[in-house]
Amino acid sequence: MNYYRKPAIITFALMIVAIMMVITFCHGYNHSRSHLYTMTGYVVDITDDCIAIENTAGEIYEWETHESWVIGDIIAMSMDDMGTIDMTDDVILDMTLALAAD
Repeated sequence: MNYYRKPAIITFALMIVAIMMVITFCHGYNHSRSHLYTMTGYVVDITDDCIAIENTAGEIYEWETHESWVIGDIIAMSMDDMGTIDMTDDVILDMTLALAAD
């Protein structure tokens, strides 16, 4: 057996393993997954500079604002799930009035 081929074969095999690890990592980590979603809710409480918004699941979010809101206003919100499946750490990024209360 040629002893000069053995290190080349081992080096080649290690390179293949390294390439496979990089490919596995890149496919396992999905860079395109968005953590953003939309949600609607309605204003349930108003304080001096904060409103409380309840969604259909009964979760309440607070938003600091100096705009004029009325209890019952329906709000469309842009949300960020912070990369988790737990909704208690989700944050409101932006919101707009979807339907004014009568």
